Amino acid sequence: MFEDWHDFYLVLGPASAGLIGLLFVVVSLTTNLDRERMVRGVRVFMTPIVFHLGVLVLLGGLALFPKVSDDFVGGMAFACGLIGLAYAAYICHAFLSKAVESYEGDLWRYGVGVGALYAGLVVAGALVLFGEGIGPYVLAADEIALFLLMINNAWDLVIFIAPQKDGDPPPPG
Repeated sequence: MFEDWHDFYLVLGPASAGLIGLLFVVVSLTTNLDRERMVRGVRVFMTPIVFHLGVLVLLGGLALFPKVSDDFVGGMAFACGLIGLAYAAYICHAFLSKAVESYEGDLWRYGVGVGALYAGLVVAGALVLFGEGIGPYVLAADEIALFLLMINNAWDLVIFIAPQKDGDPPPPG
């Protein structure tokens, strides 16, 4: 089922891995911020982005792996979707309980939107598991949407972190 998807995953997986590498550079920009505030922010903003991009690297690698069964890829997509849903719920809880400082739209971009995409990943994984021909297309569309959302979220972090020093007022929401 995934034999014809080689080029797609050859682009998506390394692009996701490259963005993870760039996020390490962003972390180095946080040296001027209060450590406690930074640790809370990393837990709710940075770590989830790395996790979500890691899911894309994992699924892309599995789809490229020679002679891996479609059922295994579908099962992994399904499992990653369930884990991602739980992670998105944790992030939503962090925002709603005010455990971390956030701005307008953060709940939707970092929590609810990601949760919706992981629900799509569960559906895509199930379609692949049941041998539905549309399964790889749904999976690919969901992965592209997740990747684009992570580009947005990573950019959001760079814009927020880079110009700040301790004592600077937060940027307008």
